[in-house]
Amino acid sequence: MAMKSIDVARLVEWTYRVQRADMVVDRGVGLFDLERVAAGIAVFKRTTDGSGSHISELGCRVDQMGTPSGELHPDAEAVHEAVRTALTPIQQGLVLLHGRTGADPDWMPGATVQDVVVRRDNGAPRYRYDDHGHKAGVMMQRRVFLIDAGPDGQRQAVDTGLSAEALDCAREVYGQWWDALSRLAGVLVGLGLSSHRITGMPTPREPWLAGAPAKAC
Repeated sequence: MAMKSIDVARLVEWTYRVQRADMVVDRGVGLFDLERVAAGIAVFKRTTDGSGSHISELGCRVDQMGTPSGELHPDAEAVHEAVRTALTPIQQGLVLLHGRTGADPDWMPGATVQDVVVRRDNGAPRYRYDDHGHKAGVMMQRRVFLIDAGPDGQRQAVDTGLSAEALDCAREVYGQWWDALSRLAGVLVGLGLSSHRITGMPTPREPWLAGAPAKAC
């Protein structure tokens, strides 16, 4: 069988979004037969009197031979085992979450941080006061802006309402997710998969420094 080249993020997505590796319990629960056929995994059903095919159509449980309906593709099983044993709990959570959705963590491509005046509900600015109750200046906050199309269709910086700390957090999460996938890729390359050849990481660790465009999900 020809090896399929794939980056580690898409391999994880296939493992958890398509193969549903985390849903399989003792080979008894997992993919439906049509999903397994689509994945190229053979399924054979039988009963002692040869009527298994008809019974199966009625939705009854029958004995099976060959590959059980809950069995994972060997590569998905290897990926899931590596996630369970080689990653920290936080890394496991990030890999599972984004593997199931197929979406990379949002590192807010194109975000900038600007100082804005903090205003009251009526639009009036808020002020800072010193220890004596005197005004010490207008309150400012560093907020995240993203480029988006305005009402006139022109691209402009839009205030997200998020603080600069939220941007730092989003990019820290992305970095931890990237580190988890990088470690996972190293483990899987060392193990050797039966049907997939890992090509590496899909993006740089800090794409906001490399000027990478937003990645389509």
